[in-house]
Amino acid sequence: MATVDSLSDGTAAKARIELRFLPRSGRGRGLAFPCNAEGQVEIDGLSEDERIDYFFARALRGREFSCAIVAGMGG
Repeated sequence: MATVDSLSDGTAAKARIELRFLPRSGRGRGLAFPCNAEGQVEIDGLSEDERIDYFFARALRGREFSCAIVAGMGG
């Protein structure tokens, strides 16, 4: 998992797709998780902290976070 603020820092070694939850207010941090092209996150592939963040973002979608978007990230 990465914060959205760090997504464009050039550290990705190869292209990957992420499900991004952006903050609704435009302030604060967003959350991003690796996913497939359909936006499906492999829950079992996440660490426990990542799973907690993922479920937190899903639960607060529409309140704290905007609708999730699927975005490519290349390297």
